[in-house]
Amino acid sequence: MNKRIIIRLYLLLAALVLAASVFCRAQARAEIPSVSGQALLHTEDPLEMDRQANTIGIVTGAGSETLVRKLFHKAEIKSYKGPTELILGLERGQVDAIVYNGIVLENAQREKPDKLYILKTPVGTDEICMTVSPKTKIKSLHSEVTEFMEAKKEQGYLDDLYDRWTSGNGYVMPDIPEAQQPRAVITTGTQGTIVPYSFYQGDELIGMCVELVRTFALEYGYAVDFRVEDTTSQLSDAEFGRIDMTDGGFFYTEERAEQADFVFPAIHEVPTEMMVLAQNAGPSSTFLDTMRVNF
Repeated sequence: MNKRIIIRLYLLLAALVLAASVFCRAQARAEIPSVSGQALLHTEDPLEMDRQANTIGIVTGAGSETLVRKLFHKAEIKSYKGPTELILGLERGQVDAIVYNGIVLENAQREKPDKLYILKTPVGTDEICMTVSPKTKIKSLHSEVTEFMEAKKEQGYLDDLYDRWTSGNGYVMPDIPEAQQPRAVITTGTQGTIVPYSFYQGDELIGMCVELVRTFALEYGYAVDFRVEDTTSQLSDAEFGRIDMTDGGFFYTEERAEQADFVFPAIHEVPTEMMVLAQNAGPSSTFLDTMRVNF
C-alpha cells in the first residue's frame, strides 16, 4: 500500500480516537437531575458537589457531620439518625450524595455495586476510637484501656484486626472465652447495626469493635455486658455513668469529648467518603483508554 495513504489512514484513525475521547469525557460530566430538579454535575471531587442545587446527607452527631458543615456552605444538608437510614435516603433519591465513614460505605457498595458509587477523592480522614465514661465506677478503666490499646498497636494486633474485618472475605468472630472470676462487669455501649464494627450475624453480636472489647475484658479480668443503642444514647449514657464505656465506633469531636473520655491510640484511621448513586457516576473509563489497551 502507498506509504502516503498509510500515513493518512493513521492520522484519520488518531483523529477519530481523539474525537471519541472528547465526546466520552463530556458525557462523563453530563448534567443529570438533582433532588431539587436542577442540574447535578458529576465529579470525582466531593467539593464540587457544594452547589445550591444539591442536597447532601449526613448522620447527626457523627464526625463526618462536623467535616461536612465545615467544608460545604452552599449545598443543603439533610440529617439522618444513623448510617442505615442515611444509605436508604440516598437509594430513595432523598439526597444527591451522602458523606460518612468510608469503611461503612465501602461495605454498602460491596453489597450493591450496580447501585452505589464512592467518589475517588475522600472528603477527609478521621480516627475511630473507644471511649470511657467519666463517671464509671471502675476508676482504673480508662488507664487500663489506654494501656491495652498501646500494647495492641505495638504488637500489630490493631492492623491485623482491621485487615481481617475489612477484607471483604466474610466475617469470622474468633472464639474469645470470658474471664474466670471477673473483677467486675463493664457495661459497654455498642450499635449492633454497623458492619464491620458491631452487627448481628444471626443471633450473635460480632464485629471488629466487639472482638476488641471481648479481648480487653479477657486480658484484664472483666465480664462484658453489651448494651445495643444508637450513638446519641451511648454518648448520653456515658456522660451520666449509665454505661462504663463504648466499644469504639466513634470519631473524635470536641462536642463528643464533653460527654465521654476518648482513648488513644485510636483503633484505626478511616477515610471520610462521599457516595452517590451509580447511575449518576458516569463511565469509569473513556473510549481513548479502551483504545490504548486494545491497540
